[in-house]
Amino acid sequence: MSSKKVTVSRKWLEPVPVRNGEKIPKELWSNERRFCWIARWYETNGRKRGKLFDKKRKAEKFALKLQESVNTGKQVDPEKIRLKYFISEHKQLMKNQVSEATFIHQ
Repeated sequence: MSSKKVTVSRKWLEPVPVRNGEKIPKELWSNERRFCWIARWYETNGRKRGKLFDKKRKAEKFALKLQESVNTGKQVDPEKIRLKYFISEHKQLMKNQVSEATFIHQ
């Protein structure tokens, strides 16, 4: 299951074409270079995933379907950590946002 937004973009299958020793402008890439469409997302464990499609419409349909499952999907339980790790992480996140006295506990 994805934890972020699902994106659709081109995936170029060949290097940038060269004419007269110079790379052609980006506007001409789609005419001179093979490509496919890729739907990309991140899993809840942070792993990047993607699926290739030959048509943009297919990639967009897949992305929409996956995004809907993310929006209505079941929440993944957070990882259990010790209190001292939580406190140290919280201190780092809140640095320069609250007074140091806030973190001193007795």
